[in-house]
Amino acid sequence: MGNALRKKKSRDEVLAPTPTSTMPIYLKLSEVCPPRNFGPIAAELYRAAFEYIEEKDLDLRLAYSLRSLVEENGRFENINEEKRIIPVNNQHGRLGQAAIDNNYFGFLVLKNFMLPYLDVESEEFDEMLSTAINEFNEFGAYQEIIRVYACKRGSVENS
Repeated sequence: MGNALRKKKSRDEVLAPTPTSTMPIYLKLSEVCPPRNFGPIAAELYRAAFEYIEEKDLDLRLAYSLRSLVEENGRFENINEEKRIIPVNNQHGRLGQAAIDNNYFGFLVLKNFMLPYLDVESEEFDEMLSTAINEFNEFGAYQEIIRVYACKRGSVENS
């Protein structure tokens, strides 16, 4: 579920000018996209979580617009984007298990907020979460991580 940016906040505020420096100033932004290739119960949990988060005016699609956010800012050059796949299943060792745990604990943090969106009691939510974790493994779920690297314009001579 990653980080989010308030939709109403100016994106220029996020990438505000930095003090002048003779050293190169680099920027690295990294966001995880919502998982893909998961089962129906996990889909229901994500739907509820996203409804709650969107009501709070948070941008869940931030990862997909990182590059354009930096490009439109105009203060950076040498902008590069890197996309990697993170498995969200136990078929890929510790990395896959860490991704499962990250999603699991993300849902636990949002549990009390999600209950009204799911129209379920706490015990049923716990069962749904357990099923969703099994679905991650069964369906071979994965997430994409998007990283954007850039250098502040003018901070590196002869670049």
